[in-house]
Amino acid sequence: MSDSALSTTSALSTTMSRLPGAWHLGRATLRDVFVALTGFYGVCTALYVLMHFSIGEQLSLVAFLNNFMPVLLLPAPPLLLACLLFRRWRLVLALLPSTVMVVLSYGPYFMPNFTPSHAHAGANTAPLTLLTFNMHSEFEALAPMVDLIRSADADVVAMQELSPEAGRALVAALGDRYPYRALHTDEETDYVQGQGVLSRYPILEDEYWIAGHGQQRVVLDVGGIRVTLYNAHPAHPFVTREDGTQFVPERRSQGTDDILRRAAEETGPVILAGDFNMTDQTDIYERVAARYHDTFREAGWGLGFTFPESGLTVLDSIIVPLARIDYVFHGDGVLSLAARVWPTSGGSDHRPVFVELAVQRR
Repeated sequence: MSDSALSTTSALSTTMSRLPGAWHLGRATLRDVFVALTGFYGVCTALYVLMHFSIGEQLSLVAFLNNFMPVLLLPAPPLLLACLLFRRWRLVLALLPSTVMVVLSYGPYFMPNFTPSHAHAGANTAPLTLLTFNMHSEFEALAPMVDLIRSADADVVAMQELSPEAGRALVAALGDRYPYRALHTDEETDYVQGQGVLSRYPILEDEYWIAGHGQQRVVLDVGGIRVTLYNAHPAHPFVTREDGTQFVPERRSQGTDDILRRAAEETGPVILAGDFNMTDQTDIYERVAARYHDTFREAGWGLGFTFPESGLTVLDSIIVPLARIDYVFHGDGVLSLAARVWPTSGGSDHRPVFVELAVQRR
């Protein structure tokens, strides 16, 4: 063997002998990074949980972070299990507050419901299925949205961000299925303001106004029962200005509080449906839920995330909804039978919510 070959062999041998040490060093570095990041996350989320329950939205930081719950705390339970496995007790303590909050807040919604939905509806009720759908102001690729509404086959469809083109497409394709319609679109204004209701039941009254975004109130004749439906779309609390994006929760409160004031004057069954631009950890959600039943929470399963949706099939497995901001609420005199988030969006950035209700006769 030549001297050069011997030299090469020796170098390779030396390199191979050093690899185990380098491997262990790499593992140690990754472990240290994991411990540091998990500790930082645990301390930050523990502080958030403490402020959430002690100070609440009086502190603007808490009000801001509440818009990202529960996704903000969802990593806590699996991280806590990993830390238990590796006996990282200090990290376990840091992650415990956020894990407890997630489990207590959302754990019950993953329990199976063994009571058949029809058991809650008596003979003295009228059935009502409803779909709420933010259509993302779409005005070109409308066929998938029309197909979605057709396949849902709800008795009533409440639509937000309804463009004039979408309104015309729906009437042309589904006019026979929904003979009663109240569509508010304006060629001259922002399509975000568009609201509309398609119905198999007669529409007795219809009113449209702007408070934040477009809002709508219709009165339906559901099997002889007057049911008031508010098609809601309060503005989201984030405003983009020249100096950057700002958090302005008053924009959302304006539209929501306006609907709550109006709904408080109703005497019959009331349903609130739409894109409320709020998560279920915000104060504004608590104000709504204090007076009306959250249909998905009563009859749905899971987290119920509806936003954001990529709208592109190839990306839907990567970009999945991370927040629940689309709701159906109902007052006394209406029963929750079933609720689910629609599995597709038809190209919108929201997934619709489909519910089955029973309206009680007086």
